Amino acid sequence: MNSPLMAALQQFDMSEANLGKLERLWGEIQSLIPQGVVFGDNPEYEDRCRSFAEVLVALPLIDGWKPSISLPDLNEIAQNRFDAMDLGEIEATISVETAIAAPGNDIREYRFRFNQKRRALIRDTLVNLIDNIDADLRAVRQGTGEMQQPFEKISGMHWDSLREHVAQIDVLLGSAARPPRWGEMRRHLGFGQHQDLIDIEKLDWPHVKAGLRKNLYGENEPLPVTVPDLADLVAEKPRGEVGVKLSWSTLDDESFERLMFTLISTSDGYENPEWLMRTHAPDRGRDLSVMRVTVDRLAGTRRRRVIIQCRHWQTKSVGVADVIMVKEQMTLWGTPRVEVLTVATTGRFTADAVQWVETHNDSGGTPSIEMWPESHLELLLAARPDIVAEFELRHRLQQKIEGLQNQLEEYRCPQCGSELVTREPIDYDEKSSGLVETYECGYQTGGFFERPCPFGPRFPTLEDFDLTVVSQEGEDHFKYVCYATPKTDAARRIRLDDGYGRTEDEAREAVIEHYAYLTTPPCQEFRGKWRSRSGYKRA
Repeated sequence: MNSPLMAALQQFDMSEANLGKLERLWGEIQSLIPQGVVFGDNPEYEDRCRSFAEVLVALPLIDGWKPSISLPDLNEIAQNRFDAMDLGEIEATISVETAIAAPGNDIREYRFRFNQKRRALIRDTLVNLIDNIDADLRAVRQGTGEMQQPFEKISGMHWDSLREHVAQIDVLLGSAARPPRWGEMRRHLGFGQHQDLIDIEKLDWPHVKAGLRKNLYGENEPLPVTVPDLADLVAEKPRGEVGVKLSWSTLDDESFERLMFTLISTSDGYENPEWLMRTHAPDRGRDLSVMRVTVDRLAGTRRRRVIIQCRHWQTKSVGVADVIMVKEQMTLWGTPRVEVLTVATTGRFTADAVQWVETHNDSGGTPSIEMWPESHLELLLAARPDIVAEFELRHRLQQKIEGLQNQLEEYRCPQCGSELVTREPIDYDEKSSGLVETYECGYQTGGFFERPCPFGPRFPTLEDFDLTVVSQEGEDHFKYVCYATPKTDAARRIRLDDGYGRTEDEAREAVIEHYAYLTTPPCQEFRGKWRSRSGYKRA
């Protein structure tokens, strides 16, 4: 089979073969290094070192790294040990022996990285094969019908498919350790009798599946953390609202089902979880199956089969017709009997659906139905920040918020962040036009000239104006008027209102007050003699 996956596996297999040779050669080289101070040549040691160097060159890089090892000759090792003994300090002896053993540390580091990458390569295919085996076992069980004889042979395409899928997992695992009861399962598949099917269903496959998921489902893979020291976050004493909303829109149908599978497979009180069908398959309303275990000290332990129907719906709610359809589909499945149907959705349920479910449960209808809307899922996941982080439900929401905030920057003053209040068209001439944008702080752009923001460096100072006071002939009340004449280019972009007063000082104070009014943030209260503003809190 010349698939891209098989081609990749072939490269990994050849690399692992070389890695195995390197590990074997290093073990032989270590055995050839004499104890104590021994000078002299050893042709066998030299040949092993040459082979070691050739194999090392053949190893590919992993994330741009591989061991860089230069093995010393025996006389160099002897000289270093002699010098350490001559010094008579334990630290020198430890340093020499550590240097001799250093190649082994690098080889183990490469092995660790290699295993990580191989798990990542096969993980998705392995998960699909696990789902296929679950489906194969159900199909084989249905095909056996009333078969009662324990030694009766099983045959057919579903049995052949089961054996093929198990063999494919064997290839994927490569040199990795097999899960518990793997050998027993292969043996039972080889015999292929009815009693072997029973052992596979009840004993082998539950242990095998649990072991596969535990070792290859990424439980030990780290999540990215951007802060180098958590104490720095504490020292900043961050404040703000606590976000409870999760970014469901960043998930697709399959990732939502995987989130639910992770939740039930890692929660106490649930065992033997199964992802029954592929996403979007005609799955008779079944996405996930799990046994809910209830322990009562008086009545004993009770196991009930739960089917979880995943509905990643954000544009519509789950209605009565949806619930009834899923509930009726439960009757199509055989043993073990479905006792609880859970409908989990990233949206909501309609009021009619809620009332119908409550009536159904109150009347003792089977199976009992549980509703897990978005609010319930958020409550469950509040206690599972590990799952929230793994599926980036808050990280992606924060990214989305930051993206929207960046888009909003277009509608805010670049200097003070004031909001855009008007956007009006303007004709510059018969052939060209534009938009005049005015912000609440007074910043204006797009016209024949730009009016600077009062809180930016380009806004003029009061000294950039020449305040001239003249008397008004024939005026009985405001006898004087003050004109603010610009002295600089920056001042010519601002218009200060004329100031009127009964005295020269009063007229001048009116102009100065207008300048103070313009340079006070809109959200702050301003109380002057001629002007006032209550101020408001900008959203």
